[in-house]
This record gives sequence, C-alpha cells and structure tokens, in this order.
Amino acid sequence: MAELGQNGILTISTLEEIQEILAQVQLGQQFEFPKQIVFAGDLRSVELRIEGPDFHRTVPGAFARGLWGFQEEIYRAVAAALYKTDDLRKLSKEDLENFNLVFHVNEGSSEFEAGISGFLTKLGEGLSNMDDTYKLVAILGIAVVLALGYAATKIGAAHYDAKVKRLEIDGQIRVEELRSQGETARLGQVAEIVDNVVSKLPEVAAFKHATAEGTKQAVKASPNVIAASLGVVSFDQDAVKEIKARSARESTERDVVRDWFLVTGHRRPPGADMARFSLSNKSGELSAIVDLSEGGPLSAEQREKFWKAVQEQTMVYLQVIVSTKGGQVKQAIIDDMPDPEQKEQE
Repeated sequence: MAELGQNGILTISTLEEIQEILAQVQLGQQFEFPKQIVFAGDLRSVELRIEGPDFHRTVPGAFARGLWGFQEEIYRAVAAALYKTDDLRKLSKEDLENFNLVFHVNEGSSEFEAGISGFLTKLGEGLSNMDDTYKLVAILGIAVVLALGYAATKIGAAHYDAKVKRLEIDGQIRVEELRSQGETARLGQVAEIVDNVVSKLPEVAAFKHATAEGTKQAVKASPNVIAASLGVVSFDQDAVKEIKARSARESTERDVVRDWFLVTGHRRPPGADMARFSLSNKSGELSAIVDLSEGGPLSAEQREKFWKAVQEQTMVYLQVIVSTKGGQVKQAIIDDMPDPEQKEQE
C-alpha cells in the first residue's frame, strides 16, 4: 500500500498502489497533494534499453542526438501541461533545469536510466492552479507513462511479461506458479482500471505522445540499434526495422548549408552535452542542435571558437545539416566549423 509519511512525503512503488488511490478517487474521496512524491520500485525511473554493437556503457554520437530528441519531446509535454501549448519557447531556464532527465548508463549494460521523483515533484509544484485530487491523478498517470512505457493499452500484458522475467532471473518463483495464481488476469485488470482513469487527462495524453515520439527518435537516430525498450514496452528487431522504414518513407530531404550565422540564443540543460542554438543568417532564423562533447563533431579548438562567438555575439561560419519535409524544417544539426576560405564550389 502507498505510504504517506508524517512529513507529507508519499511513497509509491507499484502499479497496484496507484490503482488503490484511483479507486478511492472514483468513490469520491478527495486528496491533499503531498509535499513530495517518491517513486520507487517499478516506478522509480525512465528506463530506456538499447541493444546493438555500439552500445556497451557508451553513448554513440548519433544516439546522443536521439536522446536529445527524446528530451525535447518531454519538454513539449511539460509545456503542454504547464502552459497549455507545446511551444518550447514558453519554458523558462528554470523549467529546462527542473525537467531535464539526466540519463545514466548502467554499468555493464546498454540501459539508460533517469529518476523521475524530482521531475514529477517539480511538475506538481508547477500545476499550482489545479485541484489537488486532479493533480495527484495526473502526476500518477504521468509516472505510469514514463516508468512503464507509453503504450498504456499494453501495460497489462507487458507489465506481466516483464515481472515474469524479473522473477525468473531472481529465482523467486517459477512461471507456472505465477500463472496458476491468475497473475496475468489480475495485472491486466489493474492496468485497465489505471488506464481508464488516467488516459482521460490531457496532461497524461501529452506525455504518452511525447514518450512515443521520443522513443522513435532514439531508435532511428543510430543505424546500429537492433532492439529497444522503454519501461516494459519492447521494440524487437522487426519493430525497429519498421520504425526506420517508416522514417525513410517520410521523404525527408537533407541539405548541407555552409554560411555565416549569428547565434541569437541557446538552451543547454545543466550537465548536458547536447544543446540547441537559435541561428540567424540572411535567409532567416534556424534552430539547430549540436553535440558539444569531446566525441562530438567539433574539436576542442572549434568549441572554444564557437562559444566565443556566442558570448561576443559575432558571426561564425558553420556547416549545418538541415532535414526538411514538405518544405518544413524537421531537424537541423551543427556538423562542422569549416574554414570559410575553403568554401565548396557551386
């Protein structure tokens, strides 16, 4: 059972505990929003697992861009919840810091994990104009989406499968015994009850969309991903191929732009290697991302030169890879700082 301590901290570890609270809400009980919610156990974090030859406690550059895409989708969901729009410009610097998911690579695996307790506590604080009971239901629903995977209609079966695998590994119980206890039906019923309540909330729907799109971006960002999972929702090799094939069918055009740009603004969550910069040139405005890590496309000397241009507001010559679809820019990546004297001949 979920525990509310005397200090106003609510601790929740399982889907069943969330179901218990939602059942009381459906019976008309009102709740005061706790000072803090600590999510533990199955609900403690976002877990993104990637399988492929390049993923061994490292983050390849292409996949780092995919993680940034995942983060941006989360930012859009935050903006929708707090400001009723998915326009990232609505987020303040403080918002970017509070809602930055800091992924850690678990040692000896290709599992990227980011805790969600602090994230959701801050989100709850931001929803200050919301009824306490509604807010609690929304935050619990978002926790389910983040920790167990965006496909809520699959939570019952997927959560059961994941629990079986975990118990098998731990040697706690045999699969036959678990099935004989009717665990499949029970977990399916719990998941259905949870989804029937939380899926009606627009804040939860925004995070469902964000994790769906963000996971797809992470999967298709690296050519060597062969399987992936978010929480308990898995993408096998065939599913990964379908995501990449669908992306290829979207008829995205790719252009290399070399020009002088003025950096008019930037967003870089604390400790993040990826950042987004607003660029301006004679053709107009462009928003582009860049990997500023040591393994990124820019050398140490180029990074220093780039930041100097940002701080002094001087023009800088950049190579930007721009992907467009239907005349709209879908993604732009700062790929190099070439010598302007060696401009390619048209």
